[in-house]
Amino acid sequence: AASSHEHIQLYARTDNRSVATAPNDYNSYFTVAGLKQSSTVGTPMTGTYVGIIGWRQWSDSSGGPATELAFGDEGIAFRQGATTTWGSWLRLIHSGNYNSYAPTLTGTGASGTWGIAITGNAATATKLATTRALTIGGTAKNFDGSAAVSWSLAEIGALGASAKAADSSLLNGVSDSESNTASTIAKRNSSGDIVARLFRSTYANQSTISGAIAFRIDTTDNYIRFCSDAAAIRTFLSAQKTITRGTAAPSGGSDGDIYIQYTA
Repeated sequence: AASSHEHIQLYARTDNRSVATAPNDYNSYFTVAGLKQSSTVGTPMTGTYVGIIGWRQWSDSSGGPATELAFGDEGIAFRQGATTTWGSWLRLIHSGNYNSYAPTLTGTGASGTWGIAITGNAATATKLATTRALTIGGTAKNFDGSAAVSWSLAEIGALGASAKAADSSLLNGVSDSESNTASTIAKRNSSGDIVARLFRSTYANQSTISGAIAFRIDTTDNYIRFCSDAAAIRTFLSAQKTITRGTAAPSGGSDGDIYIQYTA
């Protein structure tokens, strides 16, 4: 025999299209089984015939399974087996047939639970699965994510910039007054004055007097005024007599005056 040779083609053996194959047929061989009826070898192809090649990398199943490839009108399928029985045919997925299986490349036909990572906003995440009621103040509104919801200031119990509360004239439930009405809050009138019945002081009594005397003129001109002029105060008190003292004998004066003579 020649020390070297080459094969440029492999030929199928005799026509045995109706004869099934077994894994042990390929022990230590790479074989072109050739034309086979698809129904005879049980391929998933819909065509009548397929082309079969097979091999086993060792003389028996201890070296691994035998493998067959079937070539048909719909692409390529393969199966494997140990000794006399083949496993199921499996199709090879390629760019021409991947959308024939679920899920497709675009996700059609997907079902069940998938552990996938998602970033961004899903195309169908335009609404909440369950509508929720949101309450602000005393007003509740339903929100499902399909549209924005908002509340007016009145709905949440708030006042607008120019609004006025119904009881804004009250302080702790008490109204104000410019007169001396009992149980009201004193309010300055248009002249800036405060009208009251009496002012009561709890300040302790003093042992001296200084400053000025408070007074009013009458019940009509009843503004509180202050006077610190001693002569004016004596005149008002009808206490205009004088008290004189000295070492000389008293002389002159008017009725009611008092003179005190003392010895030096």
